[in-house]
Amino acid sequence: MRMKNQPNKNHIFFRNLVVLSSIGIHDIEKEKPQRVIINAKLILDSNHQIRSDLISETLDYDIIRDKIVAIASSHHFNLQETLCEEIAQYCLSKKSVAAVEVSSEKPDIYDNCDGVGLKIYREK
Repeated sequence: MRMKNQPNKNHIFFRNLVVLSSIGIHDIEKEKPQRVIINAKLILDSNHQIRSDLISETLDYDIIRDKIVAIASSHHFNLQETLCEEIAQYCLSKKSVAAVEVSSEKPDIYDNCDGVGLKIYREK
């Protein structure tokens, strides 16, 4: 149910995208890439309207996904905050994206929890 005074918005999302990334401040984390789970939700501008059934009417999911993977594997990140911020800034560079929510999770760090991570929200 849509709340009153809230514009219609489309969201494009990537759920549990597994990437290999060199990330972390500890020496052992700097030795080799580790699994990182990325979630991204791109909130499209309320003016973004699909008028035909053509990919040119929206964002190409393949391009966005490939860029997220490329960012995650591009260099060493000390912090998940930095990784999430780079992904968020890339997403916000797309014309029709009004806001983005990005999370990263390292699932193999602690034996007694499923993962440790961070979620950020940014808007234009």
